[in-house]
Amino acid sequence: MSEQDYIDYVYSAPKGSTPWLLLFGLTPYHDPRPDHKYALIMLKRVLCAKKAYGDNLNVGLLDHIGAEMVKQSMDLDNRMMGEAASALVFVKDGKVYYTQQT
Repeated sequence: MSEQDYIDYVYSAPKGSTPWLLLFGLTPYHDPRPDHKYALIMLKRVLCAKKAYGDNLNVGLLDHIGAEMVKQSMDLDNRMMGEAASALVFVKDGKVYYTQQT
């Protein structure tokens, strides 16, 4: 998902629309390191949530470097992101709920 996708589908979503579970992680698109295992592990869990909730949940993956402006607008604690830890947020009715980042 790009920054424009975020604006079009998540930020502009009307109240009462399907909530979003968004994963911010290091991806091969903006991080040359070959090891993206943390993002892949989290992505599997996000897809599992999508499977469990079906049409009651939208999911998205944002590159934490490529979607820098989205990440900054949410004021995520990204101290661990440089160590490949992913951040997960839940967006419902225009409000962002953060998961515990460890």
